[in-house]
Amino acid sequence: MQEKVYTKQFIMFSTLYYLGINLSIFIMPLYFNENNAVKSYGLAYASMSFSGIFAIFLGRIVDKFNWITTLSFSIILYALALFGRVITNEYLAVLIAFIAGLSASTGVLSLKNWMAYSTQTHLTNRLVLYRSLIFHSTSLFSIVLVLILAYITPNKNHLYWSLLVMSASMVFISWLFFLKIRPNYHIDTHENKKLSKIKFNPIVILFCLNMIFSGCYSGLIKPYLILLFIKKGFSDEYSIFINLMVVFSQVIFTSIVIKKLNFFSKSPIKLLITLEIILLCSYLFIYFEYSEMSIFVLLFIFILRTFLLSTSTCTEEIIHMQYISKEQFASVFGLLLTLYLIGDSLGAFISSLVFNYNYLYMFLISAGFILLNLIAYILLSFAVKKHHQLQ
Repeated sequence: MQEKVYTKQFIMFSTLYYLGINLSIFIMPLYFNENNAVKSYGLAYASMSFSGIFAIFLGRIVDKFNWITTLSFSIILYALALFGRVITNEYLAVLIAFIAGLSASTGVLSLKNWMAYSTQTHLTNRLVLYRSLIFHSTSLFSIVLVLILAYITPNKNHLYWSLLVMSASMVFISWLFFLKIRPNYHIDTHENKKLSKIKFNPIVILFCLNMIFSGCYSGLIKPYLILLFIKKGFSDEYSIFINLMVVFSQVIFTSIVIKKLNFFSKSPIKLLITLEIILLCSYLFIYFEYSEMSIFVLLFIFILRTFLLSTSTCTEEIIHMQYISKEQFASVFGLLLTLYLIGDSLGAFISSLVFNYNYLYMFLISAGFILLNLIAYILLSFAVKKHHQLQ
C-alpha cells in the first residue's frame, strides 16, 4: 500500500474515533450532573478506570487474534457502550462504563499495532505523532464545541443527551469506515496460535519502571490543573480559559514535533533525559517560588510543562516501537498501559491526601517521581547501547 494512502486512512479513522471518545469524556460528567446523578458518574468513572488494569490481558488477546479483528470488534462494542451512557441508573452505568473501558483499551492497543504494522520506521514514527496530534486536537475541539453550544442552548439536558448520542455515532461511523478499508490490510493468521511469555529483558523492565513513575507524576498534577489556578485567586471561567490555552499549546507543540520529526527522533533517549531534567527544575521552581510568581510566569511554566510532556510522550512511544518485539507487541503495550494506570491511580490518591493540606507538596512529590524516572532513562540509555553492541 502506498505510504500516502496508508497515512490518510489512519488519520481519517483516528479523527473519527478520537472525536467520539473525547466528546463523550468531556460531556459525560455534565450530563450526569444535569440529571442529579453525580454519584452514578463517580462510580462509573471508577469502574472505567478499574477496567484499564486488565489491559495486560487485552494485549495478549490482540496478539493472539491480530489487531484487525480486535479493532473491528472493540469499536462496535465501544460505540454501543457510548450509546448506553445516556443511562444514569447506578448499576447499569457502572456495568456500561466497565464495558466501555475494556473496549476502549482494546481499541487503543489495536491502534498501536496498526501504527507498528508498517515496516517503514519513519512512517511508524510519523503515525505516532499524528495520533497524538489528533487526540489533543479532538479534545480541544470537543471542549470548545460544548462551551459554545452550552452558551447558546437553554435546554442543557437535551443538549448533553444529544452530544452523548453524537459521540457514540462518531465511533460507529469510524467502525463503518474501518470496515471499508479493512480489506487493504492482510495479516497471516494461524489457528490455535500460542503466545510465548513476555520476555523481561533489561529494556522492557526499564520501560515498565518508566510507565509507573510517569503515571505517578501525571496523576499527581493532571486532575488539579484548573484548581491550581483557582487557588491562585482566579475565577472558574478564567481558570477554564487558561486550561484551554494549555490544551491549545499541546496541539501546537505536537504539530511542531511532527514537522521536526528527524530532529526529535535522532537521539530519543538523550532527548528524554533532557526533557526530564527541565521538568524536574520546573516543578522545584514552582514549589519554592509559587507564592511570589505572577500569573504570566505560572502560565509560561505550565505551557512549558505541556511541551515537555507532549514531546516526551511521543518520543517514548517511538522508542517503544523500536525495541518491543512485534510478536508480543500488544502484550507488552498492554502491560505498560496497566502499569501507567496503576501509577496514575497512585498519584491521584496521593494528591487527594495532600491537596487540601498543602497543595504545593504535589510538586515536590512529583519532582521525586521525575527524579526516579530520570534515573530509569539514564539506565535505559546504557541498556540500549549494550543491546546494539550484542547485535
